[in-house]
Amino acid sequence: MVWRKGLLIKLKEFGINGRMFDWIVDFTTDRTFQVRVGDTLSAIYTLENGTNQGSMISPELFISMIDDLPNDLQRAETSLFTDDSSLYKGGRSIKLLQTAVQQDLDALQQRCDKRGFKISTEKTVAVLFSQATQRLAIKLHINGRPIKTESARFLGVVFDQHLTWNEHIDYTNSKCSKQLNLMRAISRTRWRATTKSLITIYGTLIRSVFDYGATAYDSASTSQLQKLDRIQYSALKLCCGAMTTTSASALQVKCGEAPLRLRRLQQQIKFAVKVKSTSSHIAKNVFDDHWTTHYGCFSDNNKPLALKVNQFFEDVDMTNVGTTPPWLVALPEVDRSLTLEVSKNEAPNILAALSLDKIDQMYSQYVQIYTHASKVSSGRVGIGCYIRSFVSSPDIEMEARLTDDVAVQTGEMAAIKMALENVRQLEQTTTH
Repeated sequence: MVWRKGLLIKLKEFGINGRMFDWIVDFTTDRTFQVRVGDTLSAIYTLENGTNQGSMISPELFISMIDDLPNDLQRAETSLFTDDSSLYKGGRSIKLLQTAVQQDLDALQQRCDKRGFKISTEKTVAVLFSQATQRLAIKLHINGRPIKTESARFLGVVFDQHLTWNEHIDYTNSKCSKQLNLMRAISRTRWRATTKSLITIYGTLIRSVFDYGATAYDSASTSQLQKLDRIQYSALKLCCGAMTTTSASALQVKCGEAPLRLRRLQQQIKFAVKVKSTSSHIAKNVFDDHWTTHYGCFSDNNKPLALKVNQFFEDVDMTNVGTTPPWLVALPEVDRSLTLEVSKNEAPNILAALSLDKIDQMYSQYVQIYTHASKVSSGRVGIGCYIRSFVSSPDIEMEARLTDDVAVQTGEMAAIKMALENVRQLEQTTTH
């Protein structure tokens, strides 16, 4: 319902003129639409207001109309995400909070009247987040119409009044249970889909739902989070065709899936790294040191986010990460000249002889590092590392076993990591 004339006025205020402005005028003028039900089309109607559905420029035009809404809101904070927006304010006095929010709602209504927007009171919800057992009833209104006070669903996450996340987890559990029925339908005994396909379906339809908002709802109670664990267990059991008595840890190893609590921790760490590496991030103060995180009594679930990720930052020195983006880091030089001289289909002994000859001719004065990973049919995986030095220091030989059934690529990466961990030791020996 964007007011078109108001949109054009706003674009003029932005300094958009000339051909671009004329194109937008032509783009939003004389638009028509039809409704199709089955094979039947309705009559053609003229689009009086609004931007064109399905167009790439339409969201940009809508955002340009609402970008100045926070300018008139001086008492509450705002969060704008296209047409899903919110006002929020924190404090100890409910009466003062209610007064401040109501004043900004009135200012918002005046700006919407000026810009041609209509606020939907049916979809507007007010939530008072508090742990108090006795609380005053908040009364807010828009254009004289009262706003409902209940749990709110914002950007796909359900926020209840006590932030227990019970309603959101119940909603997620119900949604994923329906997707689980789909997996059951295609995992019949006679014509079941392959394990790889079922794992892909699980990751696409169920795990992605678990991951959304997991950074926040990880503070829910253990009994609530176990509902999601049971869904994962049932899904992985269908993927493997396993019996009911199969342990969850065995299914997770077989399918290469981490426990949900570790996935939630991984997402929290990623979010923390992103916030800490962005100087002007809006959530910066979440990870600042505060006295309440040191003296509070917390369970494993309701710990502050800063405490949950603290162990990671104690183990990893973020000051040495550097400020150069990965895409600007110079790639290592790789000698591929041997691939032009011989085919990989040659006999292994010929390939080995040519490789050794190439190394002796070109790289005899370099430290030579060899890594390898091997996986046998039983699923056991082993890795090895050999570092050959041209100085008086002894060569380094290492080997290790990895968890059974991990991918060969994982083994290769682990072997490279093992080699890099020993390079520093070799450098110190060479220096002395």
